[in-house]
Amino acid sequence: MSESIPNCPVIIFDMDGLMIDSELTQSISFKRVLRNHGVHVKKRIVQQLGVRVIENLELMRAKYGIKTSTEVLLKEKNEIYDELLKAGVKTMPGLMELIHRLRDNRFELALASSSNLSHIKVVLDQLKLTDSFVSVFSGDQVTRGKPNPEIYLKTAHKIKVEPGQCLVLEDTQTGVEAAKEAGMKCIAVPNEYTKELDFSRADLKMRSLVQVTIGDILAIMGDEYLDIVDEEDNWIGRDTRKKVHDGHFIHRGVHVFVLNDRGEILLQKRSEKKDYYLGFYDASVGAQVSATEDYKEAAIRETQEELGFKPTKFSMVCDYKSYSSRQRENRRLFTCNHSGPVDIDSDEVDFVKYYSVEMIKKEIARGEKSFTEGFKISFKKYINTL
Repeated sequence: MSESIPNCPVIIFDMDGLMIDSELTQSISFKRVLRNHGVHVKKRIVQQLGVRVIENLELMRAKYGIKTSTEVLLKEKNEIYDELLKAGVKTMPGLMELIHRLRDNRFELALASSSNLSHIKVVLDQLKLTDSFVSVFSGDQVTRGKPNPEIYLKTAHKIKVEPGQCLVLEDTQTGVEAAKEAGMKCIAVPNEYTKELDFSRADLKMRSLVQVTIGDILAIMGDEYLDIVDEEDNWIGRDTRKKVHDGHFIHRGVHVFVLNDRGEILLQKRSEKKDYYLGFYDASVGAQVSATEDYKEAAIRETQEELGFKPTKFSMVCDYKSYSSRQRENRRLFTCNHSGPVDIDSDEVDFVKYYSVEMIKKEIARGEKSFTEGFKISFKKYINTL
Protein backbone atom coordinates (compact mmCIF):
# COMPACT_ATOMS: atom_id res chain seq x y z
CA MET A 1 0.00 0.00 0.00
CA SER A 2 1.03 3.63 -0.37
CA GLU A 3 3.50 4.87 2.24
CA SER A 4 1.59 8.17 2.29
CA ILE A 5 -1.36 6.57 4.05
CA PRO A 6 -1.40 8.13 7.54
CA ASN A 7 -1.49 6.16 10.76
CA CYS A 8 -1.94 8.14 13.96
CA PRO A 9 -2.07 8.87 16.84
CA VAL A 10 1.25 7.45 18.05
CA ILE A 11 1.52 6.27 21.65
CA ILE A 12 4.87 7.00 23.35
CA PHE A 13 5.81 5.07 26.50
CA ASP A 14 8.21 6.09 29.22
CA MET A 15 9.95 3.03 30.74
CA ASP A 16 11.18 3.27 34.35
CA GLY A 17 8.28 3.40 36.79
CA LEU A 18 5.76 3.29 33.94
CA MET A 19 6.48 0.05 32.12
CA ILE A 20 8.61 -1.63 34.76
CA ASP A 21 8.77 -1.40 38.55
CA SER A 22 12.37 -0.17 38.57
CA GLU A 23 12.57 2.94 40.75
CA LEU A 24 13.69 0.92 43.78
CA THR A 25 16.17 -1.03 41.65
CA GLN A 26 17.57 2.25 40.32
CA SER A 27 17.89 3.53 43.87
CA ILE A 28 19.77 0.41 44.98
CA SER A 29 22.29 0.89 42.17
CA PHE A 30 22.77 4.59 43.05
CA LYS A 31 23.25 3.75 46.74
CA ARG A 32 25.85 1.11 45.93
CA VAL A 33 27.80 3.67 43.93
CA LEU A 34 27.57 6.16 46.80
CA ARG A 35 28.66 3.51 49.28
CA ASN A 36 31.69 2.73 47.10
CA HIS A 37 32.68 6.37 47.64
CA GLY A 38 32.06 6.51 51.38
CA VAL A 39 28.50 7.86 51.34
CA HIS A 40 25.74 5.94 53.13
CA VAL A 41 22.16 7.06 52.47
CA LYS A 42 19.16 5.56 54.30
CA LYS A 43 16.44 7.05 52.07
CA ARG A 44 14.50 4.40 50.18
CA ILE A 45 14.60 6.38 46.92
CA VAL A 46 17.80 8.38 46.64
CA GLN A 47 17.56 9.62 43.05
CA GLN A 48 15.44 12.40 41.57
CA LEU A 49 12.70 10.62 39.64
CA GLY A 50 12.20 11.31 35.95
CA VAL A 51 15.75 12.67 35.55
CA ARG A 52 18.59 11.11 33.56
CA VAL A 53 21.18 8.98 35.37
CA ILE A 54 24.06 11.33 34.52
CA GLU A 55 22.17 14.34 35.90
CA ASN A 56 21.36 12.45 39.10
CA LEU A 57 25.03 11.59 39.53
CA GLU A 58 26.03 15.21 39.03
CA LEU A 59 23.53 16.24 41.72
CA MET A 60 24.87 13.58 44.08
CA ARG A 61 28.49 14.58 43.50
CA ALA A 62 27.65 18.15 44.46
CA LYS A 63 25.47 17.19 47.42
CA TYR A 64 27.87 14.70 49.00
CA GLY A 65 31.16 16.25 47.94
CA ILE A 66 32.34 13.27 45.90
CA LYS A 67 35.61 14.00 44.09
CA THR A 68 35.40 11.14 41.55
CA SER A 69 34.37 12.29 38.06
CA THR A 70 30.82 11.87 36.84
CA GLU A 71 32.07 9.71 33.98
CA VAL A 72 33.65 7.19 36.39
CA LEU A 73 30.55 7.16 38.60
CA LEU A 74 28.37 6.62 35.53
CA LYS A 75 30.42 3.61 34.46
CA GLU A 76 30.13 2.11 37.96
CA LYS A 77 26.43 2.78 38.15
CA ASN A 78 25.71 1.28 34.72
CA GLU A 79 27.59 -1.90 35.55
CA ILE A 80 25.71 -2.34 38.85
CA TYR A 81 22.32 -1.57 37.34
CA ASP A 82 23.00 -3.86 34.40
CA GLU A 83 23.55 -6.77 36.79
CA LEU A 84 20.34 -5.97 38.68
CA LEU A 85 18.30 -5.76 35.47
CA LYS A 86 19.64 -9.05 34.15
CA ALA A 87 18.47 -10.70 37.36
CA GLY A 88 14.92 -9.95 36.23
CA VAL A 89 12.47 -7.08 35.78
CA LYS A 90 8.92 -6.73 37.06
CA THR A 91 6.30 -5.20 34.77
CA MET A 92 3.78 -2.68 36.05
CA PRO A 93 0.18 -3.94 36.27
CA GLY A 94 -1.63 -3.85 32.93
CA LEU A 95 1.45 -3.16 30.78
CA MET A 96 1.43 -6.25 28.59
CA GLU A 97 -2.33 -6.21 28.15
CA LEU A 98 -2.28 -2.53 27.11
CA ILE A 99 0.56 -3.01 24.62
CA HIS A 100 -1.13 -6.04 23.06
CA ARG A 101 -4.46 -4.18 22.86
CA LEU A 102 -2.85 -1.17 21.19
CA ARG A 103 -0.95 -3.35 18.72
CA ASP A 104 -4.06 -5.40 17.95
CA ASN A 105 -5.78 -2.10 17.08
CA ARG A 106 -2.82 -1.05 14.90
CA PHE A 107 -1.47 1.84 16.96
CA GLU A 108 2.17 2.71 16.40
CA LEU A 109 4.14 2.61 19.65
CA ALA A 110 7.38 4.40 20.54
CA LEU A 111 9.55 4.47 23.66
CA ALA A 112 11.30 7.52 25.14
CA SER A 113 13.14 6.83 28.39
CA SER A 114 15.74 8.62 30.50
CA SER A 115 17.51 5.25 30.90
CA ASN A 116 20.57 4.36 28.87
CA LEU A 117 20.00 2.58 25.58
CA SER A 118 21.82 -0.57 26.75
CA HIS A 119 19.48 -0.90 29.72
CA ILE A 120 16.40 -0.30 27.56
CA LYS A 121 17.52 -3.11 25.26
CA VAL A 122 17.95 -5.49 28.24
CA VAL A 123 14.42 -4.71 29.43
CA LEU A 124 12.79 -5.03 25.99
CA ASP A 125 14.62 -8.28 25.38
CA GLN A 126 13.49 -9.74 28.70
CA LEU A 127 9.88 -8.71 28.08
CA LYS A 128 10.00 -9.85 24.43
CA LEU A 129 8.90 -6.38 23.33
CA THR A 130 11.84 -5.51 21.08
CA ASP A 131 9.65 -5.49 17.97
CA SER A 132 6.76 -3.62 19.59
CA PHE A 133 8.19 -0.11 19.20
CA VAL A 134 8.82 1.73 15.94
CA SER A 135 11.26 4.05 17.68
CA VAL A 136 13.35 3.93 20.87
CA PHE A 137 15.07 7.03 22.30
CA SER A 138 17.21 6.94 25.45
CA GLY A 139 18.65 9.44 27.87
CA ASP A 140 22.15 9.01 26.44
CA GLN A 141 20.89 9.94 22.96
CA VAL A 142 19.83 13.47 23.94
CA THR A 143 21.78 16.43 25.28
CA ARG A 144 19.07 17.64 27.66
CA GLY A 145 16.95 15.38 29.84
CA LYS A 146 13.34 15.71 30.94
CA PRO A 147 11.62 18.09 31.70
CA ASN A 148 13.24 19.42 28.53
CA PRO A 149 11.09 18.20 25.59
CA GLU A 150 14.09 17.17 23.43
CA ILE A 151 13.57 13.42 23.75
CA TYR A 152 9.91 13.65 22.73
CA LEU A 153 10.52 16.05 19.86
CA LYS A 154 13.26 13.79 18.50
CA THR A 155 10.93 10.81 18.77
CA ALA A 156 8.23 12.56 16.74
CA HIS A 157 10.78 13.69 14.15
CA LYS A 158 12.20 10.19 13.79
CA ILE A 159 8.82 8.60 13.10
CA LYS A 160 7.75 11.53 10.89
CA VAL A 161 4.65 12.69 12.78
CA GLU A 162 3.68 16.04 14.22
CA PRO A 163 3.99 16.31 18.03
CA GLY A 164 0.26 17.00 18.19
CA GLN A 165 -0.36 13.51 16.81
CA CYS A 166 1.38 11.87 19.79
CA LEU A 167 0.13 10.82 23.20
CA VAL A 168 2.64 10.10 25.98
CA LEU A 169 2.27 7.76 28.97
CA GLU A 170 4.36 9.04 31.91
CA ASP A 171 4.77 8.35 35.63
CA THR A 172 6.71 11.45 36.73
CA GLN A 173 6.08 15.18 36.88
CA THR A 174 9.21 15.93 34.84
CA GLY A 175 8.06 13.46 32.18
CA VAL A 176 4.62 15.05 31.97
CA GLU A 177 6.17 18.51 31.67
CA ALA A 178 8.49 17.30 28.90
CA ALA A 179 5.55 15.84 26.96
CA LYS A 180 3.43 18.97 27.31
CA GLU A 181 6.33 21.26 26.37
CA ALA A 182 6.72 19.12 23.23
CA GLY A 183 3.10 19.88 22.33
CA MET A 184 1.87 16.35 22.97
CA LYS A 185 -1.05 14.93 24.91
CA CYS A 186 -0.16 13.06 28.09
CA ILE A 187 -1.70 10.53 30.45
CA ALA A 188 -0.05 10.43 33.88
CA VAL A 189 0.14 7.02 35.55
CA PRO A 190 1.94 7.62 38.88
CA ASN A 191 3.51 4.78 40.84
CA GLU A 192 3.90 4.46 44.60
CA TYR A 193 7.00 6.67 44.57
CA THR A 194 5.61 9.45 42.36
CA LYS A 195 1.93 9.59 43.37
CA GLU A 196 2.40 12.75 45.49
CA LEU A 197 3.95 14.77 42.64
CA ASP A 198 2.14 17.54 40.76
CA PHE A 199 0.42 16.10 37.67
CA SER A 200 -1.82 19.09 37.00
CA ARG A 201 -0.50 19.51 33.45
CA ALA A 202 -1.45 15.98 32.43
CA ASP A 203 -4.53 15.61 30.21
CA LEU A 204 -5.65 12.65 32.30
CA LYS A 205 -4.41 10.89 35.44
CA MET A 206 -4.89 7.15 35.96
CA ARG A 207 -4.13 4.93 38.95
CA SER A 208 -2.53 2.25 36.75
CA LEU A 209 -2.11 1.12 33.16
CA VAL A 210 -5.00 -1.28 33.76
CA GLN A 211 -7.34 1.71 33.57
CA VAL A 212 -6.05 3.12 30.29
CA THR A 213 -8.42 2.40 27.40
CA ILE A 214 -8.34 3.08 23.69
CA GLY A 215 -11.46 5.18 24.19
CA ASP A 216 -9.56 7.38 26.68
CA ILE A 217 -6.70 7.82 24.23
CA LEU A 218 -8.89 8.80 21.29
CA ALA A 219 -11.01 11.12 23.45
CA ILE A 220 -7.91 12.94 24.74
CA MET A 221 -6.59 13.42 21.21
CA GLY A 222 -9.64 15.61 20.61
CA ASP A 223 -10.42 14.53 17.04
CA GLU A 224 -12.58 11.68 15.82
CA TYR A 225 -10.35 9.16 14.09
CA LEU A 226 -11.47 6.91 11.25
CA ASP A 227 -9.82 3.76 9.96
CA ILE A 228 -8.80 3.93 6.30
CA VAL A 229 -9.47 0.82 4.21
CA ASP A 230 -9.23 -0.33 0.60
CA GLU A 231 -12.08 -1.42 -1.68
CA GLU A 232 -11.87 -4.94 -0.23
CA ASP A 233 -12.18 -3.44 3.27
CA ASN A 234 -8.60 -4.25 4.28
CA TRP A 235 -7.19 -1.85 6.89
CA ILE A 236 -4.41 0.41 5.59
CA GLY A 237 -4.25 3.43 7.90
CA ARG A 238 -5.92 5.85 10.30
CA ASP A 239 -6.43 9.61 10.53
CA THR A 240 -8.85 12.29 11.68
CA ARG A 241 -12.30 12.48 10.10
CA LYS A 242 -11.44 15.76 8.36
CA LYS A 243 -8.21 14.44 6.86
CA VAL A 244 -9.91 11.23 5.76
CA HIS A 245 -12.63 13.22 3.99
CA ASP A 246 -10.21 15.80 2.54
CA GLY A 247 -7.95 13.01 1.27
CA HIS A 248 -10.95 11.15 -0.17
CA PHE A 249 -9.81 7.97 1.56
CA ILE A 250 -12.14 4.98 1.76
CA HIS A 251 -13.51 4.43 5.26
CA ARG A 252 -16.33 2.46 6.89
CA GLY A 253 -19.93 3.43 7.56
CA VAL A 254 -23.24 1.95 8.69
CA HIS A 255 -26.92 2.42 8.03
CA VAL A 256 -29.58 1.07 10.37
CA PHE A 257 -33.23 0.56 9.45
CA VAL A 258 -35.35 0.55 12.59
CA LEU A 259 -38.49 -1.57 12.03
CA ASN A 260 -41.71 -1.59 14.04
CA ASP A 261 -44.00 -4.59 14.57
CA ARG A 262 -45.65 -3.99 11.16
CA GLY A 263 -42.31 -4.01 9.33
CA GLU A 264 -42.43 -0.27 8.66
CA ILE A 265 -39.12 1.63 8.47
CA LEU A 266 -38.39 4.60 10.70
CA LEU A 267 -37.13 7.49 8.54
CA GLN A 268 -35.61 10.71 9.80
CA LYS A 269 -36.09 14.06 8.11
CA ARG A 270 -32.77 15.85 8.29
CA SER A 271 -32.67 19.30 9.83
CA GLU A 272 -32.41 22.39 7.64
CA LYS A 273 -29.38 23.26 9.82
CA LYS A 274 -27.31 20.37 8.44
CA ASP A 275 -24.27 21.02 6.24
CA TYR A 276 -25.57 18.82 3.40
CA TYR A 277 -28.81 17.08 2.36
CA LEU A 278 -30.80 19.79 4.16
CA GLY A 279 -34.39 18.63 4.76
CA PHE A 280 -33.89 15.28 3.00
CA TYR A 281 -35.34 11.99 4.23
CA ASP A 282 -32.70 9.54 5.41
CA ALA A 283 -32.14 6.16 7.06
CA SER A 284 -33.17 5.66 10.68
CA VAL A 285 -29.51 5.86 11.65
CA GLY A 286 -26.40 6.65 9.64
CA ALA A 287 -22.87 6.82 10.96
CA GLN A 288 -19.22 6.45 10.17
CA VAL A 289 -17.35 3.69 11.97
CA SER A 290 -14.85 5.22 14.38
CA ALA A 291 -11.27 3.98 14.57
CA THR A 292 -10.92 0.58 16.30
CA GLU A 293 -14.70 -0.04 16.14
CA ASP A 294 -16.30 -2.77 14.10
CA TYR A 295 -19.46 -2.21 12.07
CA LYS A 296 -21.87 -3.60 14.65
CA GLU A 297 -20.35 -1.62 17.53
CA ALA A 298 -20.74 1.58 15.49
CA ALA A 299 -24.35 0.76 14.60
CA ILE A 300 -25.31 0.09 18.22
CA ARG A 301 -23.48 3.18 19.49
CA GLU A 302 -24.98 5.51 16.93
CA THR A 303 -28.52 4.14 17.40
CA GLN A 304 -28.26 4.92 21.10
CA GLU A 305 -26.83 8.38 20.40
CA GLU A 306 -29.26 9.37 17.62
CA LEU A 307 -32.48 7.72 18.80
CA GLY A 308 -31.93 7.13 22.52
CA PHE A 309 -32.46 3.37 22.77
CA LYS A 310 -30.30 0.25 22.66
CA PRO A 311 -31.18 -1.95 19.66
CA THR A 312 -32.54 -5.46 20.06
CA LYS A 313 -32.81 -8.22 17.45
CA PHE A 314 -29.99 -6.60 15.54
CA SER A 315 -29.37 -8.17 12.10
CA MET A 316 -26.94 -7.53 9.27
CA VAL A 317 -28.57 -7.15 5.83
CA CYS A 318 -25.65 -6.63 3.43
CA ASP A 319 -22.44 -4.77 2.59
CA TYR A 320 -22.11 -2.33 -0.28
CA LYS A 321 -19.93 0.53 -1.52
CA SER A 322 -21.14 4.11 -1.28
CA TYR A 323 -18.60 6.15 -3.27
CA SER A 324 -19.33 9.72 -4.32
CA SER A 325 -17.53 12.98 -4.98
CA ARG A 326 -18.08 13.88 -1.30
CA GLN A 327 -16.82 10.71 0.37
CA ARG A 328 -16.05 7.04 -0.20
CA GLU A 329 -17.56 4.65 2.29
CA ASN A 330 -17.69 0.86 2.60
CA ARG A 331 -21.12 0.54 4.17
CA ARG A 332 -22.91 -2.18 6.11
CA LEU A 333 -26.70 -2.18 6.44
CA PHE A 334 -28.39 -3.44 9.61
CA THR A 335 -31.97 -3.75 10.82
CA CYS A 336 -33.32 -3.78 14.35
CA ASN A 337 -36.78 -3.90 15.91
CA HIS A 338 -38.24 -1.11 18.03
CA SER A 339 -41.76 0.14 18.57
CA GLY A 340 -41.21 2.34 21.61
CA PRO A 341 -40.38 6.04 21.93
CA VAL A 342 -37.27 7.64 20.47
CA ASP A 343 -35.27 10.64 21.59
CA ILE A 344 -33.96 12.76 18.71
CA ASP A 345 -31.62 15.75 18.59
CA SER A 346 -33.69 18.60 17.18
CA ASP A 347 -30.54 20.31 15.87
CA GLU A 348 -29.86 17.26 13.71
CA VAL A 349 -33.34 15.93 12.87
CA ASP A 350 -36.67 17.67 12.24
CA PHE A 351 -38.75 14.56 12.97
CA VAL A 352 -38.86 10.78 12.61
CA LYS A 353 -41.77 8.71 11.32
CA TYR A 354 -42.47 5.09 10.32
CA TYR A 355 -43.30 4.44 6.66
CA SER A 356 -44.26 1.22 4.95
CA VAL A 357 -41.97 -0.21 2.30
CA GLU A 358 -44.66 0.33 -0.34
CA MET A 359 -45.14 3.96 0.69
CA ILE A 360 -41.39 4.62 0.45
CA LYS A 361 -41.31 3.05 -3.01
CA LYS A 362 -44.14 5.30 -4.16
CA GLU A 363 -42.59 8.45 -2.68
CA ILE A 364 -39.25 7.76 -4.36
CA ALA A 365 -41.01 7.12 -7.67
CA ARG A 366 -43.11 10.30 -7.41
CA GLY A 367 -40.05 12.40 -6.56
CA GLU A 368 -42.06 14.81 -4.41
CA LYS A 369 -39.98 14.04 -1.32
CA SER A 370 -36.21 14.26 -1.38
CA PHE A 371 -34.28 11.19 -0.21
CA THR A 372 -30.54 11.04 0.28
CA GLU A 373 -28.64 9.00 -2.30
CA GLY A 374 -27.22 6.83 0.48
CA PHE A 375 -30.66 5.96 1.75
CA LYS A 376 -31.95 5.11 -1.72
CA ILE A 377 -29.05 2.70 -2.23
CA SER A 378 -29.59 1.11 1.19
CA PHE A 379 -33.35 0.86 0.59
CA LYS A 380 -32.82 -0.87 -2.74
CA LYS A 381 -30.44 -3.34 -1.11
CA TYR A 382 -32.98 -3.94 1.64
CA ILE A 383 -36.00 -4.65 -0.58
CA ASN A 384 -33.89 -7.02 -2.65
CA THR A 385 -33.55 -9.19 0.47
CA LEU A 386 -37.27 -9.23 1.32
